[in-house]
Amino acid sequence: MVSLEQLKSSINQFCSQYLPERIDDYKTGKVIHDTTWGTNYFEPYEISLINTPILQRLRYISQMGFTSFIYPSARHSRFEHSLGVTSFVNKMLSYPSLNEGDLICNEISKSAREIFKSELGIEFHDEALPYLEFQS
Repeated sequence: MVSLEQLKSSINQFCSQYLPERIDDYKTGKVIHDTTWGTNYFEPYEISLINTPILQRLRYISQMGFTSFIYPSARHSRFEHSLGVTSFVNKMLSYPSLNEGDLICNEISKSAREIFKSELGIEFHDEALPYLEFQS
């Protein structure tokens, strides 16, 4: 298992290398259509994260691995997967028992999981989530 200090160091190095110094602040959300999850509304803070270069880069990383060599029409990028995960978790988290702070923390953790999984080669939920226990 990766130690907390190693994880922090990897995250800091990654962030300083790949994340922009400033993230655009959007005033309105955006509707994005997905073939699996249908029409989904993304909040302004979600659009701010989606439009960062690091998340946009996920458009060019295959979610399917070598599956497309066997099934040529099996195409799905990490970006599309990230949008789908966000849509699905938004629907799951829409219960009234959760407050807005919990929702924002979960949104950020979903995006972070996708980034770290593709860039650092670690399963974010296996390695990092024990350190990120969000309290209600």
